[in-house]
Amino acid sequence: MMDGSQASLSVDGAASDGPAQELRGRGPAPGENRTGEAPLSAAAPPPVVCIGDRAVGRGQPVYVIAEIGINHNGSIDLAKRLISVAVAAGCDAVKFQKRTVDVVYSEEELARPRESPFGETNGDLKRGLEFDTDEFVAIDEYCRMLDTMWFASCWDEASVDFIEAFAPPKIERPISSPRDVITRDASQRTSR
Repeated sequence: MMDGSQASLSVDGAASDGPAQELRGRGPAPGENRTGEAPLSAAAPPPVVCIGDRAVGRGQPVYVIAEIGINHNGSIDLAKRLISVAVAAGCDAVKFQKRTVDVVYSEEELARPRESPFGETNGDLKRGLEFDTDEFVAIDEYCRMLDTMWFASCWDEASVDFIEAFAPPKIERPISSPRDVITRDASQRTSR
């Protein structure tokens, strides 16, 4: 390269712009996991955990979770259709997201222009996609009717408390920001 930076060959032999591009398309190196860390040793296998009444971990059947997140687009009817499709496909559980929009996003981010079916700002969109009590009661009832588990990724402490009221088999937390430490601590106190 003319600018003095390093050039290298990627896995397929094409020129690349350096280590980041070089690593694309290859799996972990021997003795590494996807994060580049050494895997757990054979002497310490990952623990078997329970999600509801199902054991999950090494030596257990695969546990399939359908990530619905906010793909329901603010519609409980669409959420129910997504749950039905997941159950029909053999998924063991469905997962949603819950966040307190005014806590998770800054005022500037919420005020940013963004046209959507819910309004003219990013905040209108984020608020329009969030389910509240009535919708989560409907999700809980529908999943019980279909005999499938559901839970949520909680983005903030208030959301952990909100979802905990439904006694889900698990509460998940996203790993994306320093706020996650608060969410982690809140979800750990639930033992889910």
